[in-house]
Parts: sequence; C-alpha cells; structure tokens
Amino acid sequence: MKTSNLGMVGHTLMAAGMLSLPLMDTLEGFALTLLFTGVGMTVSELATSLVVSNEASEAQQGEAMGMYRSVSMGSELAAVALGSVLIMVGVHWVFLAAGTFAAVAGYGFRMRKQAVARAKLAVI
Repeated sequence: MKTSNLGMVGHTLMAAGMLSLPLMDTLEGFALTLLFTGVGMTVSELATSLVVSNEASEAQQGEAMGMYRSVSMGSELAAVALGSVLIMVGVHWVFLAAGTFAAVAGYGFRMRKQAVARAKLAVI
C-alpha cells in the first residue's frame, strides 16, 4: 500500500474513532472505538514518518526525521494544552476537535496524493 493511501486509512480510522467516542454508552462500544482510534494513530504516525523520510534526500534524511520528531512532539504538547482547555468547556469538544483534525489530516494526505499524480502526468 502506498504511503499516501496508508495515511488516508490511518487518519480515517482515527477520525471515525474519535468522532464516535462521545456517542458510546457501553464499555464494549467505548473499547471498540478506542481500538479504531489506536490503530488509526499507529498507522497515521507510520505513514507520516515514511512521507518525511521518502521526501528528503538521502543526505538530509536524518535532519528531516529530527525536525519531524521535534514538530511532532510540539504538536502533541499543544494538543494536550488545547484538550485541557476544551475539557473545561465540555468533554465532547475534545473528541470533536481531535476527530476533525484527523479528518483534515487525512484529506491532506489525499490532496498530496493527487498533487503527486498530477506532477507525474505533467512530466509525461
């Protein structure tokens, strides 16, 4: 499976899990949505790191991965801060924001895939 497809699948699973979490009223339903969310997070993290590594030149891969991890850690810290503020407003807003962000990221992977396909057609 191509990296952009992997990213779309991962972010779609993550978005579906996050957006459905507030709707669950049983422990089994909650566990199932956490399973989808966790698998989606794992797959999307892998896809994102693969894109960063593949797009960097061989000489710059270490630098690119270091920068990626730094940005990733910063965004995780920002997510905790934003989530803490949203919890004060209402717990459902945390899941809505996380699911929406995952859906937007999945859409970004889709747009990237289409841009790469267009660039390949332009070369031909």
